[in-house]
Amino acid sequence: MSRGGVSSASESFQQILIAVQDVSHQVNRMNEAAQTIHRDTEKLVGNSDRIAKLAETAAHDTQEVAAASQEQTATTEEMSAAAENLAQMAERLSEQIKRFTI
Repeated sequence: MSRGGVSSASESFQQILIAVQDVSHQVNRMNEAAQTIHRDTEKLVGNSDRIAKLAETAAHDTQEVAAASQEQTATTEEMSAAAENLAQMAERLSEQIKRFTI
């Protein structure tokens, strides 16, 4: 091989080496990006799980509040009926008392 051929081959190998290094660098950057995406995805899944648990707790608490509200409404209705009954009894008692003369 002539000196020019060796020089040309050397330049070609240099270019190949530079291209391999460039590809290796790009692969490393892609690997780092993939790892970052993986970590971010894990965080997202963790946050989604926490949000789902909070939503479940909120739904449960809402059901408890609704049940308590229904119970309070029923109690208020019972008290209203009892008050009406008491008023009627008081009216009858008042009529009975009017019968007595002193």
